[in-house]
Amino acid sequence: MSEETQTSLRLTRRGLSAAGKSLGLAPGDQLVAINGKTFTGDAQSLNARFNKAGENGLALSFRRGERDFTVLAQHPNLGMWELAPLEKPYAGDRVDPDLLDNWQVLSRADGCYDLVRMRPSVLATVLPSLWLMQMRLWGAMAAITGLILVLTAVWWPMGILANLMGGYYLRIGGNDMIRHDRALRGLFPKSVIAARSEVQAHRLYQETNPGAHFLFGPEKEAEREAEDEVSVDA
Repeated sequence: MSEETQTSLRLTRRGLSAAGKSLGLAPGDQLVAINGKTFTGDAQSLNARFNKAGENGLALSFRRGERDFTVLAQHPNLGMWELAPLEKPYAGDRVDPDLLDNWQVLSRADGCYDLVRMRPSVLATVLPSLWLMQMRLWGAMAAITGLILVLTAVWWPMGILANLMGGYYLRIGGNDMIRHDRALRGLFPKSVIAARSEVQAHRLYQETNPGAHFLFGPEKEAEREAEDEVSVDA
């Protein structure tokens, strides 16, 4: 290796930490940029960057084969690191981690996928029924909404308390409810994408997975309507 060859960090095949697995990382992923700027250095340099990071952590860009992807991380303990030559610098744009969220991709073999925002939702906490409707969790929405309405009819403060309790429960376990529902549809965790919005997360995922289609996209809704029509005619 020549003296001019730059090096960065790569996750070794000796195992990932729980945090690394939760971010969808894999052995061999090479860290190529931090906050959108090419990173060259060792584990000590990475630790120093995290010591100066804000509340949202750092946006770490990894290279897997020919593909680069970005995730938000709160600390560098993602697995065992090793130095590796950096073949080419990162070509992406600078990013502010405080403007990003991690989105977990759930997918199945036919290319159908959904996204789950990994940070707890404020909407789920304040208006649990509306959040459940947006997430298409119909059974849970009917149960919580019915309970709130019944208790409100008995004594309105009880309805407010039920809403608050439902919001607290969803803040803690709402994402697990989504994953369980999607698993019943055959969708399982695949990767994690850091993006400014759900729209951007969809775009980033579809750019690297051209055959992917959103579980609740227009074409899937049309398919479901067609299936409903067939069942009615039958």
